[in-house]
Amino acid sequence: MRVFLFFVLILCFSCNSIETYPEGKNLYIKHCSGCHGQNGEGLQALIPPLAKADMFLAAGPYAACWITKGLEGKILVNGIEFENAMPAIKDLSAIEIANILNYTLNSWGNKHRFIGPDEITSITKNCP
Repeated sequence: MRVFLFFVLILCFSCNSIETYPEGKNLYIKHCSGCHGQNGEGLQALIPPLAKADMFLAAGPYAACWITKGLEGKILVNGIEFENAMPAIKDLSAIEIANILNYTLNSWGNKHRFIGPDEITSITKNCP
């Protein structure tokens, strides 16, 4: 019985260390972390954070348009104004964009519902 409980405890602790959205993390590191930081912290007054960022969390799946079209002009994130342009990443599939958004919207203290690739496809067809 003790051996069984030992294995149950090991299983429970190992479940807590399972990484969420590993594909999204890899894509984030490749395409986004150079500006937004390894932990979504941004770059002081130059690049906005993604971690606990009110504008990003409010946009949710609509941030797909920022990924595919880029973002220019003044934006306000957590009460701080940013004006550096974000370049578009045009060669990502809907699945890759969904993976990036699911990872970033559920990391560093962020919490968001699951976003599927069909939703990304629908949103990106109507980006301004």
